[in-house]
Amino acid sequence: MILGILAYLGIGAVAPVALFLLSRTRQPLSSLGLGLSRWYFDIWPGPGLAMLSYLTVIAVLVPFAPFLVHNRRLVNPPVIGHVPP
Repeated sequence: MILGILAYLGIGAVAPVALFLLSRTRQPLSSLGLGLSRWYFDIWPGPGLAMLSYLTVIAVLVPFAPFLVHNRRLVNPPVIGHVPP
């Protein structure tokens, strides 16, 4: 975890400089994607993408379900070793 934090420091150092340079272009914040969130354009796509991902999994799983039921070798079950008390 500490190595991940150290690896992120490079991005953390560049982000303020990038935002400063973007502010010097005199473009409005909304054109840069930094404005206030609007419910219709910013919030609704998140749950919509989540629902579509679940529907995609179901659409792919339904045709392959008979193969998974009859061919147990297609699924790799996890091996649970000795668990200490």
